[in-house]
Amino acid sequence: LSAPLTPMSRAHSANQSAGPSFLHGARNAFWGPGPRRTVAHPKPQSAAAVTGGSPQSAAPMMPQTIRRPPLKNVAVSLVIAPLVVFIGSSTACAVFWHVPVLPTVLTVAALLVALPVSMPHGDLKAHIAAGDVLVPVGMCFFAAVTGVLAGVYAHECFMAPFYAIALGRSYDNVLASTPGSAYADAGKLRFAESSAVNVGMSIGYRQNPRYCVAPVMDSGPGQLRRASFWAIGVDCCEVRGGFTCGAISGAARGGVRAVPDGLFVSSRREYIKAISQAAAIADLAVDDDPILVHWVEKPNAEQFSKFGSAVGVLGIGAGLFTLTALLALVVETLRYYAQSAKAARAEGLMPPI
Repeated sequence: LSAPLTPMSRAHSANQSAGPSFLHGARNAFWGPGPRRTVAHPKPQSAAAVTGGSPQSAAPMMPQTIRRPPLKNVAVSLVIAPLVVFIGSSTACAVFWHVPVLPTVLTVAALLVALPVSMPHGDLKAHIAAGDVLVPVGMCFFAAVTGVLAGVYAHECFMAPFYAIALGRSYDNVLASTPGSAYADAGKLRFAESSAVNVGMSIGYRQNPRYCVAPVMDSGPGQLRRASFWAIGVDCCEVRGGFTCGAISGAARGGVRAVPDGLFVSSRREYIKAISQAAAIADLAVDDDPILVHWVEKPNAEQFSKFGSAVGVLGIGAGLFTLTALLALVVETLRYYAQSAKAARAEGLMPPI
């Protein structure tokens, strides 16, 4: 059994020398130790050596998986470019919605700038999958739509009152017995000491929400049964009386002009109905276009409060959209890795699960 190895057996043992170590142990146990020799393990061969060509002419042995832009480009396509569209459209609508053509033009311009950045021409020529093209484009249009909605909401709820206060005229020592048409361009009103909100004549119209109105009346002899100024509020009164809207409980004498209805704000028509009901109950005459005011202590402070609230709405909207874009980025990244792994398994580059 310990006969010397023949040339054929030596060649066979040299070919088997790169096998697992337990095979060598089994061979020595059965055949006995052979002559001591050193066997060089084969080195990995390059693609050029396998194909027989030069290294320059050999094609790289790479898996044919789905091509995709780098992560930096994906972040720009799914997060940065859509966020720019959202900020641009929301800010334009919040500031200029009273002139709808201007924010529309600015939103379209933001889209025209962001779409080429979101999906450059070079990426389109790189055989990107169809879904990878549609997702960034869809994110940009989603940013435009949500930005417009956020901007319109900020304008109607906060920027429009800010404009009404800031751009309207300021009147002091106003008598509530004066016809309202004399203050049609008012933005800020400060009533005389003899004028106050008549809480006893206030009513609450409807439920959830309850629209509250109360006439501003003058205690002087010039006050007739006509009410031109009405203090308003939401969910701050009883069905009859109990009006506590705004700064009514203090020594406030100021009022800021309420704004017309819009897409998100539609309370003026409800206030008009409440005024008609209050006038019928108290036997009051009402102007065709009564002046609705929010009763405040400091009209100037109310003006800047509205502006700050508008900025806050835009900031919250941008933050929520950023979170949505980051979620889309995570989903797209996970989908890409899943597709790459599936393609690699199909080419035999990865073991099956």
